[in-house]
Amino acid sequence: MSDTIVDETQRLDISAEGVDFGDKSDTESLAETLTSFELMPNAIKRRDYALKRLHHQKIQIDAKFVREFLELQKSYEPEYEPLFERRRQIVTGDYEPLDSDLPNGQAIDAVPIESAGIPGFWLKVLLSSAFDRHVEEYDEPILQHLIDIKVAVNPEKTMYSFGFHFSANDYFANDVLMKDMYFATNLEDIDLLYPIKCESTEILWKPGKDVTVDCFDQGSDGQVKTICHNMSFFRLFWSTTADEITDIETQHLMYEWDIIRDMINTFVPNAVLFYTRELCLTSDDMNSTDGEEEEEVDEEEDDDNEDEEEGEDCEEGVKEPVEVVHRLD
Repeated sequence: MSDTIVDETQRLDISAEGVDFGDKSDTESLAETLTSFELMPNAIKRRDYALKRLHHQKIQIDAKFVREFLELQKSYEPEYEPLFERRRQIVTGDYEPLDSDLPNGQAIDAVPIESAGIPGFWLKVLLSSAFDRHVEEYDEPILQHLIDIKVAVNPEKTMYSFGFHFSANDYFANDVLMKDMYFATNLEDIDLLYPIKCESTEILWKPGKDVTVDCFDQGSDGQVKTICHNMSFFRLFWSTTADEITDIETQHLMYEWDIIRDMINTFVPNAVLFYTRELCLTSDDMNSTDGEEEEEVDEEEDDDNEDEEEGEDCEEGVKEPVEVVHRLD
């Protein structure tokens, strides 16, 4: 997004040379007149500098706001925790709601059923959120075992932690997958926080169950000749390089932050409304105003792009462990 803004600014500035604040010819536009600060009269520059001083004073307030905002979030976690723990108990079947737990006038005489809790609760929540486009069909059986998502903030480290809790399953040995995102304050930007690194749990996949990769061409010696990286929700769990973050890692951090921000503010605290789809943030719903024909064209282009990306992701030779830098696309 920032590259687009820079490009647009450069495009406008190119045509500003030679423009003054007098009478303009028919070929000169107001935009061309106003874009180049260097060509402005000193009286205008003087006023602009005064505005800049006000802006820097605002930045000092922004810094205080970010610090106190994170501390305020942290201070409310103990109040939310009992509610979210009871939610977990109901979802997993550890607690069966009483009539007193229901809203007034909503008491229901329920016929007992075999299944406990609410099977697939968090899978449905994810499919109603901005994560929906990253949940593949082969991810869904695993996400059926997702029993809770916890979010915590650490103001001292300027960090958010996300815990994805799973019941015992046939896919990996972990019971919790963690992702920690660390931030710096970017007071010159509209978004005051921007991610600078992330650390994630290594997924302990059981043999043959890793949905993030496909292995082909296994020779008689048992060595894998080709490994292809699959699109998968579980590519979310990656870590930035220890020494210096790369440009591609920065791009993926920024992309993931746009989605994870919704997780912090919206669909984790309001999960039940996403389960019932009273709230929805899916890409399909956000683009529901587009015509059907336009959607079909987009889907065809996405399929072509995915085919190309899968081809690019395929690497020849044995690679153990598989290192995936390109996570959520």
